[in-house]
Amino acid sequence: MRADRTATEADRGLLAVGPGETIRYRHVRLACGVHILSEADNWYVPGRLTADMNQALEHSDVPFGRAIQALHFQRHTLSADLLWTPLPEGWEMTGPTAEHDNKLVIPANVLQHTAVLSLPDGTPISALTETYTSDVLAFPEPR
Repeated sequence: MRADRTATEADRGLLAVGPGETIRYRHVRLACGVHILSEADNWYVPGRLTADMNQALEHSDVPFGRAIQALHFQRHTLSADLLWTPLPEGWEMTGPTAEHDNKLVIPANVLQHTAVLSLPDGTPISALTETYTSDVLAFPEPR
């Protein structure tokens, strides 16, 4: 976790909070072994969570969704953006080109989701951006 990010006006708007209301920030990485699969920036409203939930979020590495599970939250995806595609735009019309000589170069980040988590009544409690890394594609080549 790192606490060096402040919420933007857009973040505050997604969370429907006023200028004086507290927003906290968490940065987490989802890993499988040595592979970092994704990184998430999560802004949340501690005043909309229980004391136990805030304690867990501030003093442990418990995943956010697990910490707030008892709230029966809903996830609303705002965007899912491909940051990379393996084939160039229009490839189906032009066929292979010299620049694509069967060498696949995957950038560090390949996909990004933006979402809001809300209470069952629609009150937003968290705004997050998840960026999936090339490690989500790090599986062995077939034999």
